[in-house]
Amino acid sequence: MAEAGIARRAGTHMGGASRRRQPSGKATWLEQQRLRAGLSLEAIADRTKISIRFLRAIEAGDFEQLPAGIFATSYIRQYAEAIGTDPEKILTRYRAWCGAAEGAPQQPQRSRRWWFRALELLGSR
Repeated sequence: MAEAGIARRAGTHMGGASRRRQPSGKATWLEQQRLRAGLSLEAIADRTKISIRFLRAIEAGDFEQLPAGIFATSYIRQYAEAIGTDPEKILTRYRAWCGAAEGAPQQPQRSRRWWFRALELLGSR
């Protein structure tokens, strides 16, 4: 009984044959690409060392679930390369989402010169 549960979670039948889902109309484009490549999320997680939770988020386009910054772009790039897809296609969507998630366009960073100017003014007293 326990062996059947382990086999199901591992994606195999008791006979050891690998179960592969065929792409359905409900699958995301990335999931379809992954399934066409004959890869499971577990196989990609083993290869890339990325959590399955993050791989599912990438497939679903649920970028909010990913860690911030360079980690997210690295995960997206590794996932795309693992399934044989151009990473820039996915990264373009991610970057667009990042811009939309922030709402307003980013303010340019202030120069740090103001700090030095303030010190000058305080020192001249």
